[in-house]
Amino acid sequence: IFLINSSYHLWIPIYIFNGGEFKSPVMITLIIAEFLLSLFCVFYSIKLNAGSTTKAFHTNMNSLYAYFVFSWMFSGVGNSLTTPYLTGTWKVDDNSTNYRSWWTDDMAEMTPIKSVQEAWPLFLGGFLTWYYMFVMTTCLFIMSLERICASYFIGNYENTSRLYLFFLLFLFQQFIILTTIYLVFYNRVHFIPVVSFLLQYNLKIIRKFKKKPAQQSGRFHTLPVRFQAKENLRVFNLTVRVFVCGFVMIMSALILVIVITFKCVSSWDTFLTYCFNNIVHL
Repeated sequence: IFLINSSYHLWIPIYIFNGGEFKSPVMITLIIAEFLLSLFCVFYSIKLNAGSTTKAFHTNMNSLYAYFVFSWMFSGVGNSLTTPYLTGTWKVDDNSTNYRSWWTDDMAEMTPIKSVQEAWPLFLGGFLTWYYMFVMTTCLFIMSLERICASYFIGNYENTSRLYLFFLLFLFQQFIILTTIYLVFYNRVHFIPVVSFLLQYNLKIIRKFKKKPAQQSGRFHTLPVRFQAKENLRVFNLTVRVFVCGFVMIMSALILVIVITFKCVSSWDTFLTYCFNNIVHL
């Protein structure tokens, strides 16, 4: 949390500010390795861009997939802008104090900065990082909505483009993302209560889903209905690894944030922060 001119707060997803320990040989080696892996991901993502034109999925699904892949560029730019401040290479007001905080409501623990203009790359990078994080958080939900649309227009969905559905889904996702970014970037939400609520709510939904018995329909379905059902099953079978990987990464990042915030293993803060940054920008 940054305290801007003692008047308002800005929250960006970094834990260490002016962290001199990142200049150690071990951490420099890890940062260089991260940079090389990022370049590999860029070239690999460009290579996989052919997936946006394949006929394996519907045009709307391919377009959403291409957007999700492209959004990684926001992460790369955001990481490039925030890393110099995280390591202390770029300083603000010649301030070399090492600040460590993920989220706090105590003004004494916030990092003071006179104005946003003095460190605009830091806040621009933080904004882009938040954007990428919420794109990845909502992508599975948006993909599921696309499949719901496919089931609703079950008669001829696969044979028609219906690009308006893609734009509606895209705008709906942007509304969710930008609203959430406003709440977190300007520190309008409290981290601990929100995380606790989301965990309890999701666990409640999971328990309710497990208790609900599966029902089988005895109706005879027409050929288009059966084709769409098989298409939905094929899509989910091909994306199951993405679902599992996304869930594991989100939970891992959440666990790291909790460990770092409550200083459970304070001697490992630097390494855990490095791991968290890699998960966020993956």
